[in-house]
Amino acid sequence: MSSNSYLRHSAGQYLFIAGIGQVPLEAASLGIPTAVMSSKSEKEFQDPLVFLEKDNLPLLEQWNFVINQCPIHTLTPNAQRFMQNQTTGAIREEFFLEDELKNLRTPNDLIEVYERCYMKPS
Repeated sequence: MSSNSYLRHSAGQYLFIAGIGQVPLEAASLGIPTAVMSSKSEKEFQDPLVFLEKDNLPLLEQWNFVINQCPIHTLTPNAQRFMQNQTTGAIREEFFLEDELKNLRTPNDLIEVYERCYMKPS
């Protein structure tokens, strides 16, 4: 089962999803709050714990949704805010990014990438 299929089937069982690379992208596009992790082992967990939100989406997208090599000092730790919101039952809309992700990669954007990479002038 792919991560996308699993998330679609099991999303209601999780408060949030954590991962790197494609997993945060898939989870957030399905409307699941998502923490972006380091790609290092869990013994080397890297602070800060950062949830995807509207303010950090552009930077994290540039780093393929992995925080261990991006300029962490530019990210605002927001896990405490996320958890406080959750305890009051009001996770704010800034953590739900399905619309922003759809706008991040429009079909025209993808066509431009393919043209630039694969359809070079002869």
